[in-house]
Amino acid sequence: MFADVAAALLDHLDTGPAHLFGHSMGGAIAQELALNRPDLVASLQLHCTWGASDPYTAALFESWGALAAAPGVGPVAVWRQMLLWAMTPGFFAASPELVESWLATIAGGPLARVPALVTWGSRDLICRPAHGEALAAALPHAGRRVWEGVGHLPFMEQPGEFAAAVLGALRAVS
Repeated sequence: MFADVAAALLDHLDTGPAHLFGHSMGGAIAQELALNRPDLVASLQLHCTWGASDPYTAALFESWGALAAAPGVGPVAVWRQMLLWAMTPGFFAASPELVESWLATIAGGPLARVPALVTWGSRDLICRPAHGEALAAALPHAGRRVWEGVGHLPFMEQPGEFAAAVLGALRAVS
């Protein structure tokens, strides 16, 4: 559904193929869009995402869905749980202001074959390294970047290096 909405927006804007950047669920959506509407995709960046859910990942997502559906539980409570999986313990402990800033943002409201970049964190507990490796294997011409010692949020744990990788991939296709 999200990929269809993104395709409709790109069709409406009529700007031509777009450079897609997807992290986590956004990466899954970007993959669907690239598969269903390759005419809309100029390049693809897939960060800490998966190509197919295994039983563990499906159960993890179902547990978050059950938490979100519980009476009186809002998105901040769900994210408070998810961040424990998404960040390495050391980063979580050392960055309480960043964690609270992220939660405040959440509280504020919702958020073919083309050049591709696939990245993943070596300590990602949500989209484990095996997911990134499988996705990279399915896209043999894609660039790859493993964030050593990093969890599910490399843009928070190594923002400078992450920005350099993203911009470098965009420059390579521009």
